[in-house]
Amino acid sequence: DQYSPKTEVTDAVYDTGLCVTEWQANYKLSPVDLKKRFALYQECGFKTIRVETYWSSFMPRAGEVVNPSQQLYLYTAKEAGFRFKMILGTVMGVPGWYFEEHPGSKMKDQNGREAVSSVSYFAPNLREHLTEVLDTMMNYMQETGFLDSIDTLVVDCGQGGEGIYPPEWTQYGLDAEVGEDVFWGYDDYSQANFRQTMQAKYSTIEAANAAWGKNFGSFDEVEVPRPGGGGGAFWEDYLLWYRDSKRQVIEEQILMFKAAVDKYTGGRIKLILYTPGRSYRDEDWQAAVESGDGNGSIRLMCDNRFIIDMAKKYGCWLHG
Repeated sequence: DQYSPKTEVTDAVYDTGLCVTEWQANYKLSPVDLKKRFALYQECGFKTIRVETYWSSFMPRAGEVVNPSQQLYLYTAKEAGFRFKMILGTVMGVPGWYFEEHPGSKMKDQNGREAVSSVSYFAPNLREHLTEVLDTMMNYMQETGFLDSIDTLVVDCGQGGEGIYPPEWTQYGLDAEVGEDVFWGYDDYSQANFRQTMQAKYSTIEAANAAWGKNFGSFDEVEVPRPGGGGGAFWEDYLLWYRDSKRQVIEEQILMFKAAVDKYTGGRIKLILYTPGRSYRDEDWQAAVESGDGNGSIRLMCDNRFIIDMAKKYGCWLHG
């Protein structure tokens, strides 16, 4: 496959073995119950466990670093000889104190509802926080010896680790109908970035109005459009901004995780990019531009071809 880094079968299968994804509730099991569970895993032929921990686990309060609640689980699994496929949640694990310090920094959807826990891509000092917490987590993994048991690290690109906008199933409590995915980017920080991006593209509001067929008095009046208002150039500019904002975050996350792996392991750990279970097609994009709306793949911006290109560019593995 032209997109996959060359690897030996022994690296991909025999060394890491079959992998089981651990249910989060099991992190709280007693040592006795964990040992029983791990014995069953070994009996089934599993050698690797997918485990996860988060920014919120390490820094539940501002300015305080603690041992994560998964520590006992990790020690017990390591003692049993398991390898780890690790998820270190950064953008998918933002603690509550960050949102309290930065009101309005949660993503907001087309209906004006704030996300349960998804942070705006343009929230204040977000990149600095993410870099700091990833370094904190990697340092912890090194000091505890867990790092030696990690073979692969999932690059956290969004909810569930995937490079998509928040899907409906992650937003319990927002009263969305089952299966209803929505557009995002309506928080104040995203609105400001959209205006800046449009001004950088068109320079003058007169040029923007000519392209859009609008009559804005200044860029200060420009707002992120909502679906259902008709297609055309203005809506297409939104879709491009919506897509490219997420693309930028994905690439920044890859670079951040790559730098951490290089720093702590000399590049030994392999990075994995998750590809969503669906991807928008060219005809989906064209239909979205024309309609002023978009199907679920557009609303979540399932951009698998870009993710594949990023895997090729940075030597990551792909997980579909």
